[in-house]
Amino acid sequence: MAHQPLRSQVEELRQDVLGPDPDAACEAARELSRMGPSQQRILAVALRTVLARDKAVVDRAITGDLSRLRRCEEKLVEQRSAALANIRNLEKGSSIDLAREHFGRLQDLLSQLEGLYSLRTQIGDVLDRRTILLPLYRQAAPADDGMFNDAAEAKLTTVAEKTMGMTAAAEKAVGDMSQAPPPQDGSAKHLWFHRSCRKIEEYNQTAFLVMGLEEMKNLRMVNRYRECLGILPLEADARLVQSARRHSREMEDLGYFSHDSPTASQRSHVQRMKNAGYDGGYSENIAGGARSGEKAFWMWFESPGHHKNMVSGASAIGIGRWRNTWTQNFGAGSRLMLLSLEQRSKIKVLGTILLPEPDTGQERGR
Repeated sequence: MAHQPLRSQVEELRQDVLGPDPDAACEAARELSRMGPSQQRILAVALRTVLARDKAVVDRAITGDLSRLRRCEEKLVEQRSAALANIRNLEKGSSIDLAREHFGRLQDLLSQLEGLYSLRTQIGDVLDRRTILLPLYRQAAPADDGMFNDAAEAKLTTVAEKTMGMTAAAEKAVGDMSQAPPPQDGSAKHLWFHRSCRKIEEYNQTAFLVMGLEEMKNLRMVNRYRECLGILPLEADARLVQSARRHSREMEDLGYFSHDSPTASQRSHVQRMKNAGYDGGYSENIAGGARSGEKAFWMWFESPGHHKNMVSGASAIGIGRWRNTWTQNFGAGSRLMLLSLEQRSKIKVLGTILLPEPDTGQERGR
């Protein structure tokens, strides 16, 4: 009975070594190693399983999907260049149709690359983890054990890093926009952009607190399009949401459709944004007759001026729907997501908060 707690602890550590959490696996392996010779066989068997499993992951990546990474990135650059050139001369008709085609192709390429970037990160983690686990395995394994020898490991690392297009250390150091500016190297720059887009996406998950469901859908479509074009997505800003929603409601209540409000204190979009607490108003899109966020997106997509606003140099957006009338407010201020929590806590929405309206309207062709 006295040994039962120890056996339970050893089994728990063994399961952690074999488990999906790489940090927990490394820490559990260290702990088992510190328990002395009595646990070395258990540690060796567990680490042999993990190291063999990880090697199989690397081998599959090297001979399979990851080898397509560079080609996909090259196609993405080429497709983005063509899409952006078309947007610079965008007009109704054939160039809008072409923009749709570009968007579809870019989404296909991005979907492929997202899987490949995830795989590359996984391989980088595997190589990084092996630097910790291999010494522990060699210490615990029998002296004549020939598995995972230096020559085989060196070859595995060399081939894996060549396929990745960078070393494991370089892959780990790429970071995102919250940590470092974009790297100059092409592949690293693509990875930085991908991770920065995910960082913005994560930040925008809190936008459901201030935006309705269809407003959120519109935000996601705008940001997906920007990412496809190689333009950083917009962060949702509660102040811009309020200025946009207030304008949509006023247009509905007063029966007009214009960027210019008949209310003197709300005359321009810049003034409306400032009234909500946002300095740095950039531009505005409005649309009428859309019941869904997707419908509003495509209405703006098919209008050259509104289209260009959605892919502009803005950093923030607020989307406000009232019945079937929509407003997008774009801001060019500093990104709140890069500020500290204390700094963000000082940012306040000015004026009365207008909550999202339930999606009960009917489409009007306007």
